[in-house]
Amino acid sequence: MRRWFAYALFLLFVSTTAHPAASQDLKIAAVVNEDIITVIDLLVRTRVAIVASHVQDTQENRQRLSGVVLRNLIDEHLKTQAAKSQGITVDDAEVNARLNELAQQNKLTLEEFRQKLAASGILMDSLADQFRADIAWQMVVRKRFRSAATVNRKDIDDEIAQMKENEGKPEYLVGEIFLPVYSPADAAAVESTGKDLMAQLQQGANFTELAQQFSQSPTGSSGGVLGWLRADQLDPGMRGAVTAMTKGQITGPIQTSGGYSILTLFDQRTAGQTPIDEDAVTSRLTAQRIDTLARAYLSDLRTQAFIDIRQ
Repeated sequence: MRRWFAYALFLLFVSTTAHPAASQDLKIAAVVNEDIITVIDLLVRTRVAIVASHVQDTQENRQRLSGVVLRNLIDEHLKTQAAKSQGITVDDAEVNARLNELAQQNKLTLEEFRQKLAASGILMDSLADQFRADIAWQMVVRKRFRSAATVNRKDIDDEIAQMKENEGKPEYLVGEIFLPVYSPADAAAVESTGKDLMAQLQQGANFTELAQQFSQSPTGSSGGVLGWLRADQLDPGMRGAVTAMTKGQITGPIQTSGGYSILTLFDQRTAGQTPIDEDAVTSRLTAQRIDTLARAYLSDLRTQAFIDIRQ
């Protein structure tokens, strides 16, 4: 309540003293439970997403992508709120480690990276907030679903038996940009967002970079890579599309379990050409279970939340 009162006073002050353009930026884009997302929050994060995914920065692209950016910001607040309610905090050292890693990927020191972002009109804090929410959510998911995602001996043996039975058949290294549908009323808007992202890919945008910024799945942070999968392991909604794709092809948006997906086929191989690694099997089964549970949990959080989208 105090936060709302303070924010109301701040808006009153701005409305009487600020330049009209600045006042517009401080309008509310969305309310997520007790949190407020301002128009300037949305503008800044859209700018971050465009720069990070190397999409051409045009007014048209900003307008087309702002919808999915706002959805991501809403989910980010829900994730942060879930972490807070469970007493989970993220150390600054973990966030700085992510920032350092990103700087190194760009062959820059952290300070050089900060300056490069500033030259593009982006504050490092914007990326830090994004990383902090991502790390917090990973901690929430591990804490909440560690037991439920445990893989037992039978699970491993059954999967190995399936792998042996499918030797000689194709396996697919699939990438996904996932956009969830939380209610039937959202379906058309989500599909439209998927078409906007597909248009960016058709214009040459990098799939991995776009997935890191826009995919609303736990695999998004790793570029949307789902790993090597057999046809029987694919979501029924994507099975037909993936098995018909050629290496490097991109398709979508197609309706899959819980939303819409844009897919790419990174590679294809014949099953059974490499020795079976039991540890890798265990890790893959665990990751798949956690992904399913995390998607369902986030969907529940969104359904139960008070969300007022005004933008």
